[in-house]
Amino acid sequence: MSVRVLSGDQALADHLVQSSGSGTTMIIVDRAAEVSEKRFDGTATDVLEVSVGQGGLRLEEIRQIVTRIRQLGPREVLGVGGGSVMDAVKIAVVCAEQDGRLEHLAVRSARSGLVPLGGSWRRSITLALVPTTIGTSSEVNSTATILTPAGRRLVLGESLRPDIAILDAELTQTLPPHLVAEGVMEAFLRVAGVFAWTPRPRTIERTAINLARAILSAGLEQPAADRKTLGLVSAATHTSGALISVTPYPMKHWYIANELSYAARVRKIEATVPLIGPVWARILQGDSRFGDAATLNRFWDSVGELVPGACLDPVNGIRSLAATLGIATKLPVSSMEIASCANSCIRNWGGPLPMLPGLTAADIRSLLEESSLPRLTAAD
Repeated sequence: MSVRVLSGDQALADHLVQSSGSGTTMIIVDRAAEVSEKRFDGTATDVLEVSVGQGGLRLEEIRQIVTRIRQLGPREVLGVGGGSVMDAVKIAVVCAEQDGRLEHLAVRSARSGLVPLGGSWRRSITLALVPTTIGTSSEVNSTATILTPAGRRLVLGESLRPDIAILDAELTQTLPPHLVAEGVMEAFLRVAGVFAWTPRPRTIERTAINLARAILSAGLEQPAADRKTLGLVSAATHTSGALISVTPYPMKHWYIANELSYAARVRKIEATVPLIGPVWARILQGDSRFGDAATLNRFWDSVGELVPGACLDPVNGIRSLAATLGIATKLPVSSMEIASCANSCIRNWGGPLPMLPGLTAADIRSLLEESSLPRLTAAD
């Protein structure tokens, strides 16, 4: 299923006018997004505001959205917000279509970090998403992360892919510059992480390189990042074919960062950036469990010149990019958090599971120790 991407200053308004004449529309909006309610006047039967806590919306909070959707029975649900809100809306719309689906997610999430949805998880409600942040790409992809009692889980299924993505740059204008910078890095590392895993056909690699360069050009533009272009290129990471991989689960750092952000109670990109240097160093040392050295070098040779203080070495280069964007490359983490994260990585993604094959808890601990600053706790 392909996503219809609408962009422009009037894209949201035009869509709301069009949809108001063809059935009931329910809008679910992130309370923190500072979206004026006047944008929705006369265009929706119901507007539901939601608040996002640390780490995202929990299953019980998603259940409340499911209940509201069932009560209204809309033809279309429009989600407006950051990645956590868009993910929650995707899950809620799919689960609202059939009893027992949310309960199924709760049971499956206790077994593994990955919760795949089968082909029977269809939906009839039109799903439209409007991002108010930059870089998550939730508005165009077929995944969602949810917060469960067992941790943060990745849900994967084609029914989660929206029908419509609406990119309105005005909605990102209140986003603080440091969150824009994090969005630039998130979009860039999505392309880089897949690229570094294994060689792919050169046409796909060229698409990925061109997209990575576009992300850097827009994100590093002076005096300020080009937010409109960033929204388009972030979405294009999924719609252009740049993430096509010859094997599944290519971004090894993502699974470790997912557990680290949960254990350390930080945003995903705050956990991701400190990991990239050590992960790439292992790739360049020939550790094929993390990626392919020649492929990573080929990628950086093609994009590194755009990074201020251009470094020929990918590891120093990505750290230079992080410094330019003002993102820390070390994360304060306690020894207990490192141990907890390493064990959860193996339990949720490793062992017999295909996401982190061949890695041990000791491997993960070593990686985390290199990426962290010591933080003492009472237990230490």
